[in-house]
Amino acid sequence: MILVVGFGNVLHSDDGFGVRLLERLRRNPNLPSNVRFLDAGIGGIHFVQELLQEHEAVVILDALEGKVPGEVRVLEAKVADPRTLPSRAQRDVLADIHYTEPGRAMALAKALNKLPKETYIVGCVSKVIDLNIGLSPEVEAALPVAERKALELIESLAPKESVQ
Repeated sequence: MILVVGFGNVLHSDDGFGVRLLERLRRNPNLPSNVRFLDAGIGGIHFVQELLQEHEAVVILDALEGKVPGEVRVLEAKVADPRTLPSRAQRDVLADIHYTEPGRAMALAKALNKLPKETYIVGCVSKVIDLNIGLSPEVEAALPVAERKALELIESLAPKESVQ
């Protein structure tokens, strides 16, 4: 199973990018049958709970920081094992009751040995993170590009059906 997770707060402008992209992907009839969707919003603990089930891969959709608003990036997630951190840093990472940031949620999943090796992020550089509903024009215009890149990534992760 491939888990596709949308993170973000739709009440904070471009921070809602991941959730908006997830909505677009859910409507796509051409996705492989082994894709499962999760709208994590700002509650990443739901993501960690979902990972208690077995998944071969995870694709996280989220807003990113950067210099060029609307730039779409596909990144392989690099998550340090929080158990290797000093005890105070472990508490800081593992004691968050909301896990609103994907990085913290992924760290907890890794500590539980539930984060799949193939974990990716499809993100878009945000322009505005303010209390406002709706994406900035730059991020809105990037949605079709992000959707195409996410679809390509998901298809590359899907097991190929054997022909008999």
